Amino acid sequence: MPRRAPPTLKRNHYSKYLEKRVIYQAYTLDKSTTQIAVGLDMLVQTDQAADCARTP
Repeated sequence: MPRRAPPTLKRNHYSKYLEKRVIYQAYTLDKSTTQIAVGLDMLVQTDQAADCARTP
């Protein structure tokens, strides 16, 4: 039986640039966290954490 390659894991920590893009898309473009995560190819939980970190 052939071996499978291990699944590639997405990062849980992203650069400040991507964090700013998440904030921009959430507040300026009024996108949901799911739409942002799919568009930027990141985990939804990470996207939500970046979004919640900036809420007043």
